[in-house]
Formats: sequence, C-alpha cells, structure tokens
Amino acid sequence: YIGNRLEVKSERKDVQVRVASSVVRDAESGDLIVKLVNLLPVAVTTRMEVTGDTAWKPMAQRIVLQGKPTDQQARPQADQLAVGATFDCPLPAYSFTIVRLSAADHPRHE
Repeated sequence: YIGNRLEVKSERKDVQVRVASSVVRDAESGDLIVKLVNLLPVAVTTRMEVTGDTAWKPMAQRIVLQGKPTDQQARPQADQLAVGATFDCPLPAYSFTIVRLSAADHPRHE
C-alpha cells in the first residue's frame, strides 16, 4: 500500500465519502496500481499527480467497471490512458476504475 491523498472539491460530506482511492505497487512488476471508486450518480474527473523517482511509460492500462448499483450486466472495459507527472482520469457515474502505470525501464507483461 502506498499513501495517497484524495481531495474532493465539494463541501458536501455526502459527496466526499462517495469518491475514494487506493494505491499499491505490484511487487513483481513494479507497476503502480491506482484504484478509484465513484459512487456518485454523475461522472467526475480526477487530476492525478505522481511523484517520486520512477519514470512511467506514457500510456497506462485502464480498466473501468461501470453500472448502476442494481446492474447485473456490467462488464469491465479496458483501454489506454495517457499519463504523465500530472494527468486527468475521468470516472463515470457508479464506477470502479483501475489505472496501471508501468515503469519506463520495465517490460510490461500482458
């Protein structure tokens, strides 16, 4: 687990508790794995800032699971997300998003 800080630009407590994040490092690959949850009925955009000595590949793998809480047909969708020291990541309404950043000097295992 890697410490992270999440700031929600809303004074409403009911909004603040419905967006969450977690960051871990894959011990084998060295990848940084960011998990984001949006339990709001509207999309939000996050701005991420990655600090440290590691240089990351310019594209990260993103997997999004989206659907209303009662949806039994939701399936994860994978794509690529452009990343850098600072980058935006949209979070659809009612979604769980995983962003996997790979170190520039480490081959990705897929």
